[in-house]
Amino acid sequence: MASPVRLSHTNPWTVVALCFLTLAIVMSARQSVPIMTGEWVRDLGWSKTFIGSGQSVALVVIGLIAPVTGNLVDRHGPRGLLVGGLLVVACGLAMFAIYPLAAVYILGYGLVGGMGFAACNDHVISTAVARIFDERRGLAIGIAISGSSVGQFIFVPILTLALSYFSWRWSIAAAAITCALLAGVVWKTLEPSHVIARAAANSPLEPPVAWQYSGGSLSPTPPFISSTGAFSFAASPQREPLKRTSCPMPPSADSRRYPRLASMA
Repeated sequence: MASPVRLSHTNPWTVVALCFLTLAIVMSARQSVPIMTGEWVRDLGWSKTFIGSGQSVALVVIGLIAPVTGNLVDRHGPRGLLVGGLLVVACGLAMFAIYPLAAVYILGYGLVGGMGFAACNDHVISTAVARIFDERRGLAIGIAISGSSVGQFIFVPILTLALSYFSWRWSIAAAAITCALLAGVVWKTLEPSHVIARAAANSPLEPPVAWQYSGGSLSPTPPFISSTGAFSFAASPQREPLKRTSCPMPPSADSRRYPRLASMA
């Protein structure tokens, strides 16, 4: 069973589910370009090469910003970074939905959206989950970051279905609104960094157990037996001296450089 550092009444697995949802929505918005390429070619007259260049710009921005966001999450925690990233993604998508121009596409999706995608990436999600779990940490992180792949099987079809009933601009606007609303949920659910640090500092380490109760009797634990046995051997004045034994292997040439080792051999 997980042993999280209790910071509030929020269930830590709720944080895992929220991180899963964050990655699922952000990555679905990031992968929405291939779904809408046909619509943009027909409505805006753009070439597929230009549309792909917007994705390339976003990938370059993610690669450049990811180390910066990694440093920020170490210094200030994941709460503000995830909230800011979701709001930046919402702003970038909203800019392009309101002004569907070529320059706004590169600026809104490529530059602004790329910074938001980097702030809501796997390393930030992993840090947010790892801070509240002591045990089963790998399982919790694995479930959370699976939102970047498994979550797309849920939200990408929903986005595709929305294109059948609404225009692509309304679909992008809906994605922007969803990111903005999710930012508020993340802000209310995750705890500030200083609260986590204070709780971790005030959480004492459990002392080692010397005795255990099993089978109706009280018996010492194996670590306690080994430690006391080693201490007794070291402290006993009646122990016999270690006997010198001969080695059937002849001494090596290197051992003759050290007379002490050669005499022992």
